[in-house]
Amino acid sequence: MTTRMAPSEIVENLAFYPRKKVDGAHVADLVDALKAGAILPPVAVDKKTRSLVDGFHRRRAHIRLNRDEPIAVEWVDCATEADMYREAVRRNAIHGLRFEHDDEIRCVLLGEQYGISVTEISVLMSRTPETIAHFRTQVVYVGGIPEPAKRAVIQLWGTELTEQQAAAMRQAPGLPLLQIVKQLRAIVDAELFDATDMRQSE
Repeated sequence: MTTRMAPSEIVENLAFYPRKKVDGAHVADLVDALKAGAILPPVAVDKKTRSLVDGFHRRRAHIRLNRDEPIAVEWVDCATEADMYREAVRRNAIHGLRFEHDDEIRCVLLGEQYGISVTEISVLMSRTPETIAHFRTQVVYVGGIPEPAKRAVIQLWGTELTEQQAAAMRQAPGLPLLQIVKQLRAIVDAELFDATDMRQSE
């Protein structure tokens, strides 16, 4: 069943959001599409709590345009927050912005937090149970709490990080460090890097 409601009336709850963040660049792309006259698909909202289940980028795109006029909403019925997680993962796995590697690990960790089995998570994510189990190994611990580990710190997977190490890891790119070093060396050797150009530090 679909209806219409103002974006400001829809509640964003990032606790069960399957991605590590709402992608600002993707929101900007949707804003541009709206300006061009595109009609975006309905967002999915839990009927009881008014919590946004799917469509975080679409909702923010409407808000960024300073539009609080009603948008298309598809009602879903979720008995618990775990059910909202299930519906969010299922929908994000099959359409819209592709899951990044960190997002997939986050999905696994959230599913574990909600007490959902590896078998069910694999169905929701359209991944094999073996792949889900492998994702679960790609974590580090900060204060005893697991979080997705980037490939840049592959040698530290499964270990406890200090707050300083964790902060540095979160800012690191997703590539292995040796690959990054090789790319930087190639750029410097080809004289593509200008150390006096302050724009390259932005």
